[in-house]
Amino acid sequence: MLICTIRISDVIDETMAIDMAENLLDLAEEVCSMSNRYLKNKKIKLLGAKMEHFRKRCVRKGWQQPLGRLKECFEILKEAEDEMESFT
Repeated sequence: MLICTIRISDVIDETMAIDMAENLLDLAEEVCSMSNRYLKNKKIKLLGAKMEHFRKRCVRKGWQQPLGRLKECFEILKEAEDEMESFT
């Protein structure tokens, strides 16, 4: 999983944005299944920042369809963060 290779600036239309949202959803699910807590926490923060950047781009461009998928991604990451907090 390489979160840093996903370039938000490469997304130029809504179709590409929908594909990007699907990829981010897959990454969110992958991060949540990680067993290394330190690495998992780091990846959650990195992916959350990337998703927020992408969300702002979608809002700015007026792309509505990817926003629904992003909402799912944020919910998955929120659950993972809550789970991490319960361990401490």
